Amino acid sequence: MLKNALSFFAVAAAVLLLAALYILSTGLDDDAQRRLDLTLGHLKDTSIAIERDARNARNLAVDNTSRLEALSTNLSSSVDQFGQELSGIYLVDASVYIAFSEQLRSGYNFFSARNQGRIDSKQMTEDFAALDQSAVWFTGKTNSFTQSLSVYLNLQTSVSKESRLISQELRQQGKRLQADTIFQSVQQILSKGLSGSEQDLIQIRKQIASLKQKQAQLPPNQVSRFSNMIAEMHRMVPNRRTMESELENISSGRFLRQVSNMKERVTRDYLSRLTTINESRILLNVYTVMLLLVLIYFGARLANSYRVLNRSHDELEERVQDRTQDLESAYQNLSDSQVQLVQAEKMSSLGQLVAGVMHEINTPLLYIKNNTEMVSTNVEEFSTTMLLVKDIVETVSEADGSSEVLQKQLADLCKVADPETIQENLEEISTLAGDTKDGLEQISELVQSLKDFSRLDRANEDRFDVREGLEKTLVITRNMIKGGIEVEKHFEKVPDILCAPSQINQIFINLITNAIQAMDGKGKLTLSTQLVEHWVEVVVQDEGCGISEEHISKVLDPFFTTKPVGKGTGLGLSIVNQIVEEHHGTIDISSKPGVGTRIAIRLPQADHDMKEERDVAAA
Repeated sequence: MLKNALSFFAVAAAVLLLAALYILSTGLDDDAQRRLDLTLGHLKDTSIAIERDARNARNLAVDNTSRLEALSTNLSSSVDQFGQELSGIYLVDASVYIAFSEQLRSGYNFFSARNQGRIDSKQMTEDFAALDQSAVWFTGKTNSFTQSLSVYLNLQTSVSKESRLISQELRQQGKRLQADTIFQSVQQILSKGLSGSEQDLIQIRKQIASLKQKQAQLPPNQVSRFSNMIAEMHRMVPNRRTMESELENISSGRFLRQVSNMKERVTRDYLSRLTTINESRILLNVYTVMLLLVLIYFGARLANSYRVLNRSHDELEERVQDRTQDLESAYQNLSDSQVQLVQAEKMSSLGQLVAGVMHEINTPLLYIKNNTEMVSTNVEEFSTTMLLVKDIVETVSEADGSSEVLQKQLADLCKVADPETIQENLEEISTLAGDTKDGLEQISELVQSLKDFSRLDRANEDRFDVREGLEKTLVITRNMIKGGIEVEKHFEKVPDILCAPSQINQIFINLITNAIQAMDGKGKLTLSTQLVEHWVEVVVQDEGCGISEEHISKVLDPFFTTKPVGKGTGLGLSIVNQIVEEHHGTIDISSKPGVGTRIAIRLPQADHDMKEERDVAAA
């Protein structure tokens, strides 16, 4: 026992050590690291471009607002992308496996002085948070500079345009000196605004105050416009100061230093991880060779044990084969017996149908025979009269026939032929002929039904109208329905089904026969058809004895029957269920003792693919 425990712990330790070395030798994603370096380089280039464009925009010679806005947006998206790529390498909410691998690397690095540059996920997350905060500050300063620049340029354009218009109007009014003074003052203010120095901004405010004093000398219609221009020049000063202040922040290099520091930390950590992985791979190779040698030793011992087990396996295999042959023989015998019983049930149903059909054919044949004999007797009675009529016709047709002979023949005919008797005989012959025709039609209907059944039996698969099948089944089982059985039909128009017609007819025969037997010769048999979604439903309902609740779940089982011994085999509904399943249909049985039984068969219509519905029903 102790030996087994020690062996188990030794194997477990070996496996754990192998797993630890494998974990330490994997996990480095060069592509992710490369993307991380590229993103950091892009951040550095973008920040340098923002600083350069802001300096170029300071002299107001070019409008760099659109480019600065694009660079600021690009820098924000690059920071977000860097954060996503960083989270893929330094996972804070990592799985158990990743957390375990991080602990392994930390333990390994504790004994290796070369790997002290390793940075854990928490520290890297804090560094990124600081970088992200700095990026927000940097983009905020850039956006503030861009906004101030845009406002200043718009104000400069508006003031320049408005000063020209006011000066032009004053010249048109003959006030050339006043116009030149206002225009020159405005141009001096705009010129001083280009440098952006604090001294120039102070001078601008003084010149604006001096220019405002000239407002009283202007015509009334220009006072409002001049006042608006003065207000716009006042707004230019704080915007210019904001530009200078934000440009100083942008040019401070604070964000660029943080990007450089982050790049240095990421590079140092990557080199540390790479060193750990390379050393672990060397140890893994050595350890694998050692394990391989151990496995070879144990493999030789297992080979010997395998030879012994192989001999035992061969003996067991022989015994299993013998047992399997016995089971297969027993199964084959059971299958043959079941086939014979099913065939016997079908033959029994066929025998009952044949006996009923023969009875149905015998009845009209008997009264056809009787009618034929009566017609023959009447024809013999007519023969004497018809002979006299023949002689009269011949006498009339002869050219030299004497009237005395004709009168004599007519007298003889009057003695023999009685008009009332002839009328009665003619009516009787007509009635007998009609009855004979009805009997022949009944026989023809039965023969046609049997002929259709014979034709359908030869078809493995064909389009089939269930209404026609029910009608033919009723004709063939007519002898069983006589007496107190009332048949009620509710046949709605339904599409054809694709089936083996002989098997569907077997279903109808079994169900109708069971229903008639359940009613014991008295009651109402209801047959109905309808289309339910894509299913053709056939319902057979009787008012018979019904089935108890404890038996309702067993009636489809082979050999189960509630009939007395010798009255049934218990295969009728089992055969019905088997045929319905082969046609991918469903059967539903509901019954109440003393009330009756309702059996509903649903079969897929011929022009609809029921595969999907069958899969859903099976699920």
